[in-house]
Amino acid sequence: YQVLCVTGQVRVSNAQSNVVLNPKQQAVSDGKGLAKLDIETMDEHLAWVKNKFVFNGVSVTEVVAELELQYDVKITIQNNAIAEMKYSGNFPMSIPIDNTLEIISQGLGISFAKSADGVYVLSN
Repeated sequence: YQVLCVTGQVRVSNAQSNVVLNPKQQAVSDGKGLAKLDIETMDEHLAWVKNKFVFNGVSVTEVVAELELQYDVKITIQNNAIAEMKYSGNFPMSIPIDNTLEIISQGLGISFAKSADGVYVLSN
């Protein structure tokens, strides 16, 4: 699990340890203990509250993982060159997956298609 402190202080505990978080800090449990991390920008971490996707210089692999989770779809990346591309952008979660992939594809200069079995494919 992850806990993010926006304002005030938050104490996070598990069986192994506890930490006190201040604003712009996050606790992450790895099942063995808690790691305390400083957060540079809150936008990405709080985007879900505003029903938005916010990506800042992340790999297409990371973008695809988030889209698959949020839209409950399967997306295949045709090659490693695309998978390793970095993407930055933000848009509402409420738009359909086809529109979302169109926005991302245009920004990266790639294309996407939906196969007969419903899998989306990102390609050059």
